[in-house]
Amino acid sequence: MYITPGAGIGEDQRLNGALIRLATYEVEIQKKAAIATACLVFALLGAPIALRFQRGGVGLVIGLSVAVFSVYYIGLIGGEELGNRLIVSPFFAMWTPNLLFAVVGLIGLWRIRKPGNSPHGGDWSDVADVAHAVIRWPSAVLRAVLRERAP
Repeated sequence: MYITPGAGIGEDQRLNGALIRLATYEVEIQKKAAIATACLVFALLGAPIALRFQRGGVGLVIGLSVAVFSVYYIGLIGGEELGNRLIVSPFFAMWTPNLLFAVVGLIGLWRIRKPGNSPHGGDWSDVADVAHAVIRWPSAVLRAVLRERAP
């Protein structure tokens, strides 16, 4: 029986290294396209925010901008790491932040267009109400699940 040089464990390591290099290149390609598309996604997200919080002032604009950018950046860096390690596909890793923010922007546009949701009059109290609801939501869901499981 003839054994080729490099077969076995060494070959598996070389193949794994090649796949990781390939994934790294694919992640970079997808990242360039995703960052270019992020401009459109941020505009889609910014329109309902600007319509809703007209009286919020400069502090609200800067605060929300920093928050949105921080969450997007963390998602992009985390996705890049997951894609480079072959945990998720490079496409999914780089486009997930864009998809999430686009969905949030579309929901915001949908809510603004409904009758009774006047885009006038939003200020810091509205932001506090939304933040309170977001913080309270997981605990409310957990209580409901525990009530269902209780005998």
